[in-house]
Amino acid sequence: MSLGLPVAATVNCVDNTGAKNLYIISVKGIKGCLNQLASACVGDMVIATVKKGKPDLRKKDSYRRIRIQTYRVDHA
Repeated sequence: MSLGLPVAATVNCVDNTGAKNLYIISVKGIKGCLNQLASACVGDMVIATVKKGKPDLRKKDSYRRIRIQTYRVDHA
């Protein structure tokens, strides 16, 4: 399984909280290696901050826990 979302990636948020863009800070459960960024794949828990969205979401001190959900589209 490929690790598609490294740390410092910006992703679009698709839930109804009002957040538009999320900035990935870290990936939960990844210990890490020297000179390698942690990456997230399908089903990983990440810690992210809101970069674009409602002002009250951007001012919160707490981090939001999200699950990475991807979908596959067949163009057949």
